[in-house]
Amino acid sequence: MTASRPLVWAATGYRFENVGTQSTSEPGSEVVLTLPRTDVQGWKDGRSGAILDVSAEGAYSHRYIAQVRYLDEAGRSIGVPFTIGPFVLPEGDGVLDLDTTVPASTVAGDAVSVPDSWGADVVAARAAAEAAEAALASIGQATVAPEPQTVARRTGAGTLKTAAPVDDDDAVSLGVARDSFAPTTLVRDIRGFLLPGETLDPTGQVDMSAILQRAWDTLAVEYAAQTPTLGRKLPYQVSFPAGRFKATDINVLYKSGVGIVGQGPAQTTFLPFGNTAFLHGFTGDEWVEGQYHDDLVFTGFTVDCANQSSGGYNHAMKGMFIQHMRRARWERVHIHNSWATGFGCDFLEDSVLVDCVASNAGRGVPPNRNGTGAGFGIGNGGAPNESVTLINCLSFNNYSHGFFIEHLNRPEALYSSRGFSMVGCIGKRNWHGLFEAGGNGSTYTGCHFVDNEYAGVILRGTGASKGGGKDVLISGGTISGNGAQAGGGVILRDVAEGGLTLSDVLIFDNAGPGVWAPTGALVGTGITVKGCKIKNNAGAGIRLDVAAVDLSVVGNEILGNAGDGVRLAASTGRLRVVDNVARRNAGYGLALAGAAEYASGRPRITGNRFVENVAGGLLNEQAVDNSADIRDNITTATPTNLLSDPSFETTTTGATSLNATLTRPNVGAAAHSGSYVLRGTYSGTGGSGYGVITTTGAVTGGVVVRGVAWVKALPGRVIYPTLNTGSPSLQIIGAKQIATGGWQRIEIEGVVSAGKTTARVGCYVDTNAAITTGEVIDMDDVELMIVA
Repeated sequence: MTASRPLVWAATGYRFENVGTQSTSEPGSEVVLTLPRTDVQGWKDGRSGAILDVSAEGAYSHRYIAQVRYLDEAGRSIGVPFTIGPFVLPEGDGVLDLDTTVPASTVAGDAVSVPDSWGADVVAARAAAEAAEAALASIGQATVAPEPQTVARRTGAGTLKTAAPVDDDDAVSLGVARDSFAPTTLVRDIRGFLLPGETLDPTGQVDMSAILQRAWDTLAVEYAAQTPTLGRKLPYQVSFPAGRFKATDINVLYKSGVGIVGQGPAQTTFLPFGNTAFLHGFTGDEWVEGQYHDDLVFTGFTVDCANQSSGGYNHAMKGMFIQHMRRARWERVHIHNSWATGFGCDFLEDSVLVDCVASNAGRGVPPNRNGTGAGFGIGNGGAPNESVTLINCLSFNNYSHGFFIEHLNRPEALYSSRGFSMVGCIGKRNWHGLFEAGGNGSTYTGCHFVDNEYAGVILRGTGASKGGGKDVLISGGTISGNGAQAGGGVILRDVAEGGLTLSDVLIFDNAGPGVWAPTGALVGTGITVKGCKIKNNAGAGIRLDVAAVDLSVVGNEILGNAGDGVRLAASTGRLRVVDNVARRNAGYGLALAGAAEYASGRPRITGNRFVENVAGGLLNEQAVDNSADIRDNITTATPTNLLSDPSFETTTTGATSLNATLTRPNVGAAAHSGSYVLRGTYSGTGGSGYGVITTTGAVTGGVVVRGVAWVKALPGRVIYPTLNTGSPSLQIIGAKQIATGGWQRIEIEGVVSAGKTTARVGCYVDTNAAITTGEVIDMDDVELMIVA
């Protein structure tokens, strides 16, 4: 039994939590629950603190919902649970609880202090009890105590037993795991809808579509007939046991209030066959305004679409294809191997997907990779506010996109819809991690888009959408390892409506530019990149090959990219490049490239550190209308390498080793640069690992020294750099890394202590594993530089 809201008795501060009261009877016995009355003046809402006025005829402070379950001898639930309510418990006759015989105030709800418990002296209504008894008797299964009383009880030293509260209109959870914002559902076992002689096959051999369709249709009618509670109806979920269930065609069109709950993604799997989605509720262009799918709740199962097939690509062959949904929820639902998109639901309002997974969508191979075939594909435009949130969802190995938001080209798509958000989601090994094609103020917080073939994130139009999203905010998270197919990290193909903000994102190790607007792109007003770390990308850190107005690049670290730190190859208006560090890039720190281009509107380029970039600090080839605010920037050239033979092409003189034999083998093309490497071969002695150390470079106390080396060691070994300064040597130890078996760059910086006049770079294999006599570590292309 669960109340519809938490309560506080105003006179004493006593709390009655809506956490659910339960009791289990012996066979043949009654169950008696003691509960506060619902018509007593003096309760406050436990969340808002508002006094609950029950003075009007029929008014109540709260209501109750009861669930009746049947258990076998082992305590396991059997049969189908029944729900009664919502109902009230007004004043009436009744037998008092023992606590109520203690002399106390006659005002209902007053606190009573006794040695072992305390409560509110309220008599429950016989009429309500008889109504509940009649409802139970009608199913011929159980009885209810005719005279329930009301008493608030506590345990231990005055500590209330509490759990997560439920919302006023979400009074009780019927056997479904949920969090604080999950809806209440009424659960019905699928086996309760079997016809005489019919069975439910859990092996996936016999089609169960007719059974599920029968359950869906029946419960949709029951849902439609419900009287709303506080403006809401309670949705149903059809419960499935563990097993694999074949399904050919489930039509849920405009059948609200029904969903599915399984035993978990690893236990309950649905197997759609043929050329339709597992569940479909769409009409093409024939939607009638006011028709919706309301309160569809899906929990804890997998849809494996490996048996979907068609003579050609069919965009409607999704895992789920339902449109015009309100208050929909998916939690722990996995969809794999769909012919088209996995989660393909459009025009959603007030809906959420939590802990869901999509993989290998687009198995039917769409005609291009800029449209359907995504893991999650959400179309919008049907309402001004289409609030949809994805939380902790994973999408991988899909033909087109991990996540796809698109403004649809449909007659009802009249709005630039707001309200889409993603939190903590991961898109990996897709063509695009995120394809943004029409969100309005969409937010992506703490998401990770990694190892996607063309782009981690791309903003552009489609055949349906006129362009990429506007006023999009991407904050936190990582965009890494993307762009192997001539792409990059973040690609701005069409942001003509402008407003994109990248904030505090780590953008690194992409196979092209970190942020890139290529030739032919449409870039609108107000693009902002702020507080990001953009490093080690195989192109420029930020590169715009097209004109932009109100471009802001503020407070970023732009490090070690293979091109310029920031390259603006076309005209800009009101440019702001402020307080950035652009360091160790292969080109310039900032390049305003193109003698025929303009930097108009008094560009502000100030407070930046353009240092140690190979080509130089600041390149300005463009015509600047007012250069007064191009000032206060620090620009320095690449520092000198203190090592005269950094690739060991001529000698190892001055180099040394630890627990290793030092050699300089000619490995030809296997070297990182040139033909030779410095090699240390483990001698089999010494318990502190082994390594190689370069010759010395001259330094002075107080300078900042950086050591950089390319290192190769057995995969899985732990490697780390050091700076060894002075004599006697003072060693600065750098961060440890896991060796890949190939060449990898390691770096260390440190301040030289007073009195030290030399420095060396060392690279070591740690003793995290049982290192083997004869194994080697190779070093090449070493840099030892004074950087400050």
